[in-house]
Amino acid sequence: MILADKRDYKYGYQKHLAAYRYLNESNHTTRSRCLLLVYSVECGLKCLLLTKWREDSPKQILADKNDKRYSIITSHNLLELLKELGQTRFRFPQITTIHKDIVSAGEYHQLCRYGVKVRECDKIGQYEQVLNDIIEWIGEEI
Repeated sequence: MILADKRDYKYGYQKHLAAYRYLNESNHTTRSRCLLLVYSVECGLKCLLLTKWREDSPKQILADKNDKRYSIITSHNLLELLKELGQTRFRFPQITTIHKDIVSAGEYHQLCRYGVKVRECDKIGQYEQVLNDIIEWIGEEI
C-alpha cells in the first residue's frame, strides 16, 4: 500500500466524486461511474478516520501491523470503515453475480472494475443510492 495522507484522501474523494457526477449527468456506463463513486466514498471515509484518530497521515499506523487501526485503514470494506466511524445506518443490498457469488461491501469495487454481470440489475441502482447517501453524509462531515 502506498502512503496517502489526509489531504490525499480528501483530494481523491473530491476528484472521484466530480468525475462520477460528470458521468452520471451524461448517463455514461453505470459500472464505471459506480467504481468512481466507491473510490470517492472510500477516500472520504479514510479522511474522516484520520481526523477521528487525530492523524494527518497513516504512516505510523501502517508501520505497525499490530495496531488495531491497521486493518481498518487498509480495508476496502465500506461497512467496516463506516462502523469505525460509528455509522451503522447505511445498508447495502445483497448482490449476487451470475456466477452465484455474493458480493460483500469490500468486494463491490471488484464487481464494477471487472464488469461482472449480476442476477438482479436493479440492485446496482440500489447500491449506487446507498453510496450517494454516504457521500452526502461525508460532505457534511469533511
